[in-house]
Amino acid sequence: MNRISVHFFLVTLGFCCLLAGINVGLILLLVEVLHWSAIPIVHLILLYWIVAAWVLTVYIRRQIRKYYEVPARRISEAAGRISDGDFN
Repeated sequence: MNRISVHFFLVTLGFCCLLAGINVGLILLLVEVLHWSAIPIVHLILLYWIVAAWVLTVYIRRQIRKYYEVPARRISEAAGRISDGDFN
């Protein structure tokens, strides 16, 4: 049994590839087209990756809750009912 679904892996991989592509495009836009200096670019890219990490963390947290925590809680509640003598 796989611990991580193929769908979850592919979505995460695609999101990371998208983020990397946006990063390169943003750097090229700021340097080549807008001619920004290095310090604002570094700060903007840092802010971009902070937001990207937050979005990815929220997505992964929701997946963990959906596929691990909720089923484990249901199993725990069922085990508690069985230990109390409720076999329905």
